[in-house]
Amino acid sequence: MVEEFRDDLLKTGKISNIRWWGLPSREFSIEVSPDDLIRYKLTINDISQAIRNSNLNLSSGSVLTDQEEILIRTYNKKYEAVDLEGIEVISSIDGRKILLKDICSVQEQWPENRFYSEYNGRRSVGFNVMYNNNEDVVEIVEIAENLAREYEQKYAGTC
Repeated sequence: MVEEFRDDLLKTGKISNIRWWGLPSREFSIEVSPDDLIRYKLTINDISQAIRNSNLNLSSGSVLTDQEEILIRTYNKKYEAVDLEGIEVISSIDGRKILLKDICSVQEQWPENRFYSEYNGRRSVGFNVMYNNNEDVVEIVEIAENLAREYEQKYAGTC
């Protein structure tokens, strides 16, 4: 839910940088079969590069028109093991694709030492929404508050 909320804020195109705290980060374990490395003539570096290239949110600047500024971004960060499994590692001219799940085992786990924050005796997560000179702080506050209300209704009683 935390990643979903953050991504929904970023997808508005009005917010460029968000940090959160109070929740441990999940860890992903990716185990590669040595036989598959040999079969597909891959290295561990090839696999890690495919993951790095396909698993990121990226801001690429903006385009200024007469009416507005358009922020250019891509949202492709993976937050679940099943999403990581779908990363394309190699492809052939005939259209055949080898995905991460074809050559690796991807496991999602929580760290052993989990630290949480609390507010009024309940687990909580905090967000810092940063803005730059091209962003409207009043509009950002309205967007964040409206989205928070939507999430309160959407997840009422489940948190």
